[in-house]
Amino acid sequence: MREISRLLGISRDTVRLWVRRYQEEGHVFTRPRPGGPRFTTPEEDELIRREVERAPLSNAVSRTNTIGRQCHPYGRVAHKETLTEAQREARKMFARCM
Repeated sequence: MREISRLLGISRDTVRLWVRRYQEEGHVFTRPRPGGPRFTTPEEDELIRREVERAPLSNAVSRTNTIGRQCHPYGRVAHKETLTEAQREARKMFARCM
């Protein structure tokens, strides 16, 4: 393990972790991570990259505003769905019982 860690430039603990994972799971693929899916598409990522290259000295706030303006016409929903009438009635009934 010492030789592997030296060749790869990583710690022996990291080598041990990957060896153990291979022995236990039969592979060394990364596990799924928590969190939601990506918010941007590859096309939007490319748009962001081009914007940064176009104006490398602009700040994050101006970039956010620019990207927001460019994405606005495509309409991302910005509010939560409202309750249905049946859900409202169920909540009222629950509140009365308390």
